[in-house]
Amino acid sequence: MNLRGIKDLKFIWENIFRDKEWGKYPSIPFVRFVAQNFYNVPNRGKIRFLELGCGTGANVWYLAKEGFSVSCIDISESAIIKLKKRLDEENLLRFLEIVEIGDYRDSLQKFPNNYYDCIYDIESLYCISFDDTLKVIDEAFDKLKIGGLFYMMTFSDGTYGFENIEEVDYHAGIPKIGPLANKGLQRYTTLDDLYKLFNKPYMKIEFIHRNDYYYDGVNNKDVIKEWCLAVRKL
Repeated sequence: MNLRGIKDLKFIWENIFRDKEWGKYPSIPFVRFVAQNFYNVPNRGKIRFLELGCGTGANVWYLAKEGFSVSCIDISESAIIKLKKRLDEENLLRFLEIVEIGDYRDSLQKFPNNYYDCIYDIESLYCISFDDTLKVIDEAFDKLKIGGLFYMMTFSDGTYGFENIEEVDYHAGIPKIGPLANKGLQRYTTLDDLYKLFNKPYMKIEFIHRNDYYYDGVNNKDVIKEWCLAVRKL
């Protein structure tokens, strides 16, 4: 089931990225992953990353600052405009390789096969259905080189806002409270879901971690739970 049409997704995220100064810096788990796997390469410019759902480009900016080649796709034109403006102002546009404005459910084929050393999703695929996510991941692995890594951060079951939601599709509903409220339909992921998403013979899970932190850090309540995992293409 396609939970969201392209027009719905574009409307939601265009409004978010047009009106908010949001998402300027990368997440610490992603920085740690990149440092552990790619900092010691002889030539960072030859290492190619592709981000699914890049938003305003916090992760793209970080990778460009570190000298890596980066491609990206996002459904929001406003987000891509802000990304390019920031990189231009900091003289980093030379590290930006391929940029697409579109829905990766039907635009990922525009990127070359067997080309990327790492493809990553930082809290983007949770916005589409489980079945669509399976298809996007399969297509993303076509774009990865043999030995390349797929990195994902996605919200776990038990995350604040998902409690007692009315599920309209597999592990998906509309949170009314918490960080995911007012963003339309959202999907959480269980540990079993992760093994379902990455169960092909050419996929090897390198690690699965979960980061838990308080949404309300003052009163130590309302926990956000995020899966972080890396999968290698065999």
